[in-house]
Amino acid sequence: MLFLSMKMSLEGRSFAASQLPVRGRPSVILGTRLNMSVLSPVAKAALRHPVGRVRGNGITATVFGATGFLGRYVCAHLGINGNGYVVPYRGDDLEVAHLRVSADLGNVAQQPFHPRDRDSIFEAVEGSDIVINLVGKHYQTKHMLPWWINYTYDDVHVDVARTIAEVAKEASVPRMVHVSSLLAQPNSPSEWAASKFRGEVAVRKAFPEANIVRPSNMFGPEDRLLVWMGNRLSYGGIPVVDNGDAVIQPVFVNDVAKAIYHITQDETIQGKTFEFVGDEEFTYKELADYVFDITKQNSRLVNLPLPVAQAIGYFCEQFPDPKFTRDWATRLSLNEIKTSDLPGLRELDVEPTKLEKEAPNYMIKFNPGGHFQEVSGYH
Repeated sequence: MLFLSMKMSLEGRSFAASQLPVRGRPSVILGTRLNMSVLSPVAKAALRHPVGRVRGNGITATVFGATGFLGRYVCAHLGINGNGYVVPYRGDDLEVAHLRVSADLGNVAQQPFHPRDRDSIFEAVEGSDIVINLVGKHYQTKHMLPWWINYTYDDVHVDVARTIAEVAKEASVPRMVHVSSLLAQPNSPSEWAASKFRGEVAVRKAFPEANIVRPSNMFGPEDRLLVWMGNRLSYGGIPVVDNGDAVIQPVFVNDVAKAIYHITQDETIQGKTFEFVGDEEFTYKELADYVFDITKQNSRLVNLPLPVAQAIGYFCEQFPDPKFTRDWATRLSLNEIKTSDLPGLRELDVEPTKLEKEAPNYMIKFNPGGHFQEVSGYH
């Protein structure tokens, strides 16, 4: 291991991106010269030519929204390939502690920030090679008073994104990646999707060299697609909007993270827009039927006309962390497929993962009896 010298803050809780240690060839452990003669040939080779997360020849990235669905996978790809990253966070630092194990010791910095405090954002991005903005919200955060909204879609997807881009430019950060959505359209019936488009415009105005990433609806162990459907099984069935006829091209979350990582490693990629989708198209009804099949649940499909689904969404919005919203209902009625010739996953050397390959691995928890029914004699 390395002898790490880190300039800690006065509180001893975090350090700036510019203070992340520069990693070199490991030759010293805790200040004591390592006796190479006692090591095996394999260990000697590993120390002379470090690989993976200990090789220490990567970049330093600031990852906003690292605690979200996509964020943990982006951090994992950065960390396991020897890069350092800064994790800006709000609230308790324990909420981001799990992200520290993705990289080698000393290559992760936790930086408290507030999205409306430009100085705290500056501290988080100063000295970084790239800023990655994954900040997003699938519902509008309400106050106890129903007319008081703490963060609207525009607050999060436009204003926060613009501020991060402006501060990154002020801090002379050379590169930026901003994650939007395949649904981003200026006149979308979904306010969420329209705000995503306005966010793209704001970022490009503040940081013209920024790369925009538009993923389709992502599937993975913590998704709001298949897992959301699986959770509905215990409530009497899976709801679909307008017969579930809307078509989507779901993309594996790890493929998106891997592609973003490849963007961070190529300095020639500047000012481009990418659209990430899977190879397969499904209707929401087909996805619901697939969930029934792999979970072995004899549940039912609940068809909701859009106005009815929006009314249910309005009711759910009255609770903290709503599991359904009016805008969510609207998005379930929209096609989410790639129609442009913009570059995608394959242009970044990422082969799209089939849904049928990954989904059973995490959807098995919804099976009656779980994995115990899949392995004979394992009880």
